[in-house]
Amino acid sequence: MRRVLIVLTALLAAGCSPPTGREPSIGREPSIGSIAPTRTVVVDDVPVLLPEGLGEVRLGARLADLRAAGEIGEAVEDVTANCPVHALAKTRGRVAVADGEVARIRVEARVRTPEGLRLGDSRARLRELYPDVVADPHRFTVDVTGNTRYEFYFLGGGDTVTAIGTGRPDSGC
Repeated sequence: MRRVLIVLTALLAAGCSPPTGREPSIGREPSIGSIAPTRTVVVDDVPVLLPEGLGEVRLGARLADLRAAGEIGEAVEDVTANCPVHALAKTRGRVAVADGEVARIRVEARVRTPEGLRLGDSRARLRELYPDVVADPHRFTVDVTGNTRYEFYFLGGGDTVTAIGTGRPDSGC
C-alpha cells in the first residue's frame, strides 16, 4: 500500500511541475496587437434624465397623477421659482408646475444625460458633450428639441455640475 502511495505521489508531482516557458502550443502564437476591442460596454445603473423626463416624471404630466402615483411630494418653498415647486419622491430634486402640469424637472442626485454628462462633471466636459450650450445668469442651457432644453447648474459658481434639469422654456417657470 505504501509503495502505491509513493508511486501516485511521484506521478502527481511530475504532472504539476512549474512552467518552463516552453509549453507546447497549438497552431500559431497570438500577436499582442492582433486583438482589439470593437466596442466598450459600460454597465451603469445611474438613472438617465431624458429630454422628456425621468422615469414616470415627464414634462407635461399632470400634478395630480404624479401625486397619486407617489412620484412627487408636497409643495416646497423655492424663492427662485416663478411657479409652484414640488419635491421628487424617489430622488433628490424637484418639479416646477404650470397650469397643473410639470414644466421643469431638476435632479440633484445620481443622474446623467443620455450623452453621459453626470453630476460632478466639469464645465469642460459639459462643453465637450454639448458644444452649443449657452450660459445665462442662473444656469447653462442647451436646446434638445423645439420646445425642450437641458439645464445644467453649478452651485456656488464652482466647476462641477451640481444639478441637471429639463424643461420647457416657454412655460414661464
